[in-house]
Amino acid sequence: MTTRIEPNLTTQASTGLLRRIGRRSLIYLPTYGVWIALTFITLIPIWWMIVISARTRVELFGNPSLLIKSFYVENYLNVINDRVYQGYM
Repeated sequence: MTTRIEPNLTTQASTGLLRRIGRRSLIYLPTYGVWIALTFITLIPIWWMIVISARTRVELFGNPSLLIKSFYVENYLNVINDRVYQGYM
């Protein structure tokens, strides 16, 4: 007597679905990489502007760094208190 084994359709359907999702993810991977790179290219100048604006005059001409070592508030106070810049605010 021979026993016939029926294929499990749910298992086959789920593995096929996983394969399609995996392929779709691989197709979009370069697109996501481009978007991430463009995001960094856009945000780095804004971050650099914030870092530079928080430095003293001596630190401006020192070694460049992407990290804020000390926050110099007087640069912002000078802009707020200056009459020329107040006309633009």
